[in-house]
Amino acid sequence: YMIECLKTVSGGKRVKNKKIIIFLCVLCALVIALAACLIGMLGDFGGSTSASHATTSATTETPVPSNAHEYGENGVCTGCGVISEDMLGFDTGYGGYCAVFAKEGVTYPSVLVIPESFGGLPVKLVSQKGFFGVSGIEEIYLPETVENVGSEAFSGCADLKKAVVYGNIASGAFMNCEKLETVDMCSGNSIGDYAFSGCTLLENVDTEEALMFLGRYAFSGCASLSEISLGNIRKIPMYAFEGCERLETAEIPESVKQIETGAFLGCFRLKSVSIPDSVTVVMSGIFENCVSLAEVRLPSGMSEIGERMFLNCMSLAEIEIPEGVEAIMDMAFGGCKKLKEIKLHEGIFFVGAYAFSACDSLESIVLPEGLDTLSYGAFYSCRSLSSVTLPESIANIYEYALDDCENLVTIIYGGTLEKWNTMYKYGIKGGCTVYCEDGRINLWE
Repeated sequence: YMIECLKTVSGGKRVKNKKIIIFLCVLCALVIALAACLIGMLGDFGGSTSASHATTSATTETPVPSNAHEYGENGVCTGCGVISEDMLGFDTGYGGYCAVFAKEGVTYPSVLVIPESFGGLPVKLVSQKGFFGVSGIEEIYLPETVENVGSEAFSGCADLKKAVVYGNIASGAFMNCEKLETVDMCSGNSIGDYAFSGCTLLENVDTEEALMFLGRYAFSGCASLSEISLGNIRKIPMYAFEGCERLETAEIPESVKQIETGAFLGCFRLKSVSIPDSVTVVMSGIFENCVSLAEVRLPSGMSEIGERMFLNCMSLAEIEIPEGVEAIMDMAFGGCKKLKEIKLHEGIFFVGAYAFSACDSLESIVLPEGLDTLSYGAFYSCRSLSSVTLPESIANIYEYALDDCENLVTIIYGGTLEKWNTMYKYGIKGGCTVYCEDGRINLWE
């Protein structure tokens, strides 16, 4: 076609210079190619994304490639805030997923957003001690892919204030993060031993209903913790909330079957507690030194009041012991200085050593039929106690059981004088009168 055109231009004469013909052909081909490119670009204009940060299609699970992010000088993507993979370490030896950890010598930004994947593998684990003691991080955001936060993963992160967490939290994961204030636990069903122990500024932990396991000492020493959701845990373990000085109420879910030793020890501002009937095992010292505790509802299924259960609960004014309780153990209510009214039911056979010692406001007590033993110092130094009613069933009153009760003047005993005289009793203050069924006897100093 080009040759025929050239013939026309030359008046029908053949162009003898072949170089000119070749040059014109090449030039024409280039023009045609350039035109095709322009047409393609114009056809696609407005149909493709021009954003600086690429995203994955809704119909594909292919991860966003690292080169789709635009990272600033601090290694953080300007579009989504995720940190560059180059600044993190990844352990890919788990078969199908990987674990993330901090690299040595890297200065991390104050807000750390962990990526969802590395090399096509989802990030499902924060390694054991993965970010242990890393400074400078104030907020941490884990991706939804994370299933487990390893033991001591963020322990000792001195600047950490906020954590948004996915997955189960292992032992000591955030232990001694002294500036940590809030934790949003978005998934996971367990919090391990010492997980948040020593987080003195931690105020709130938002957990999911799926939470089923809480470890020992999990929140011990969280002096600023004011509220907590317990999900559907089966037990409150030993010293779980020890020293949570600002915790005012404890809502115990019906899923709980057992409360272990010292669970709320030293929660100075705890004012009220209602323990559901699902709880059947209550161990020692669970409310010890809760000096503001004034209102308690005990479960019907418990069989004993554990040792030191309410020791030094100085604001507790009244208590009703459930009918199923058979024993009140040592120092259970010792030092409850405002305790004035105790409702006891038949079936209690044992009152332990110093169980009600130093209950300064207690004026009278009626002990139920079936009681066999008042142990050492059971009501020792109850300064306001003036009247005690003892059942006929009682067989042993041990040393100091009713001693140092300076206002005690009357003991009403359900048995006879003869039985009183043969009873083991070496713990009664002198100077009071014992009234029996068939007479009375004065006890001298």
